[in-house]
Amino acid sequence: MKYLSTGLLGLILTVGCVPPKTTVTPLSSKTYSPRPQDCDIQILTQPPSNRKYEEIAILNTVTGDGGRDLNAMLPSIKMVACGLGADAILIKNVEPGDPAQNAVGKAYTVAIKFLD
Repeated sequence: MKYLSTGLLGLILTVGCVPPKTTVTPLSSKTYSPRPQDCDIQILTQPPSNRKYEEIAILNTVTGDGGRDLNAMLPSIKMVACGLGADAILIKNVEPGDPAQNAVGKAYTVAIKFLD
């Protein structure tokens, strides 16, 4: 019984650590050189009014079992956007999850490339 409960606890801890997942929907036929995964990327809450840019992809992110807010999702969003060669991430909508109801957090963002 001791081994069964220890194994079950290990399984619960392993399954309980699901990271956020970001899916990509391309918006452009152009591809850009990937940037390092930890690139310095701008986080915007409004479209830039002083620069021309191209929306290159929609990034939809859902949280895992860790944090359920935007801060928990940003590392995944940034890594994917950097891999697409984006210069900035435009946050369109965030729905924080509710741990009490076991609801995941969701973020709808757009990866953009500056043209100037």
